[in-house]
Amino acid sequence: MKKIVLSERLLAAASLVTQGNVLADIGTDHGYLPIWLCKEDRIPRALAMDVRPGPLSHAARNIQEAELTDRIETRLSDGLAALSPGEAQSISICGMGGALICRILKDGEQTAKSAEELILGAQSEVPEVRAFLCRSGWRIEEERMILEDGKYYPLIRAMKGSGPVYTDLELAFGPCLLKKGDPVLAKYLVWHRGVLEKIRACLGQAASGEGSVRLTEILDEIDRTERAMEYIAKS
Repeated sequence: MKKIVLSERLLAAASLVTQGNVLADIGTDHGYLPIWLCKEDRIPRALAMDVRPGPLSHAARNIQEAELTDRIETRLSDGLAALSPGEAQSISICGMGGALICRILKDGEQTAKSAEELILGAQSEVPEVRAFLCRSGWRIEEERMILEDGKYYPLIRAMKGSGPVYTDLELAFGPCLLKKGDPVLAKYLVWHRGVLEKIRACLGQAASGEGSVRLTEILDEIDRTERAMEYIAKS
């Protein structure tokens, strides 16, 4: 098997995994994340898990070609269902919608809380993921944002334990990203405001009904985005 070169998004996710931990990669797809981490000797072992037999079979072939069958085990699993409490210190769930990530963590709460850290890469509903973590006994320890192929990908590393109560800005855009004035987040905010302004222009001066409700939501989001831009400018 030729050497695996991770995408920027997966490389960022890999950088968030604590060295020496056993990893359970949920929704592993091709198995690239656990393969790379094992090849680089960042982790001793991993479990590559997926709900779909096809991708899991593909991952198994990649693991075999990488000569890592003694270190990476594949398991067919709906979320954390096939993972026992204590089997992994790190759990990664990347490339899914935020609602699905929250469902997986809720359904497998006992198993999730037996781990030391969560590495999460939600492709949507990211504020809801942050809020879920906060009310479920996790604190957001580190965040990264990657711009890849024209899309923005936030990544979260959460640790067990209660954290601060986050503001609406922190839930929307990430407490760690805001605090460090992340340059990719700054670009995202400019892009996001532009998208919102276009929607506002399309809605025009909606005065009643669903259009009016949507316009209010857009104006609120523009205000939140501009406040975040001001926060980063001062950091």
